[in-house]
Amino acid sequence: MHSSNNVKRIFTHYEKCTGCSICELICSYVHENAFNNKRSMIRITTSNHYGHDVPTVCMFCENAPCVKICPVNALERNTSLGRIHVLEDRCIGCSMCVEQCPIGAVSIHPEKGFAVICDFCGGNPQCVKFCPSEALEYRAEW
Repeated sequence: MHSSNNVKRIFTHYEKCTGCSICELICSYVHENAFNNKRSMIRITTSNHYGHDVPTVCMFCENAPCVKICPVNALERNTSLGRIHVLEDRCIGCSMCVEQCPIGAVSIHPEKGFAVICDFCGGNPQCVKFCPSEALEYRAEW
């Protein structure tokens, strides 16, 4: 992980998640102007480890396998924020990044065909704001 205090990411309190999918719906509304969880940058998945549904969002891995595997260099790290950015015009939608993500946080946009990774809503993640159970927290790394 990045050691900079400026780097913030979304942390999940798995025990608080109810699997309501409001985070997915608000994300798709903010980014796509549609309530459609298939167009969301955050995913609710069933965790065998936790035994219930949990939100999955990009952890911006230090040595991100999605960035390394991309054959057209369509994923790049913003070094000041520690985030991974998708160059939509460069992405060919091959899904290699999706397959390499260890937590399943990368997807391919269902209509536009490019990779989709959480952008934290420009520093004000709406999924965190609207989560009714406060299962999501946006904070600096420890």
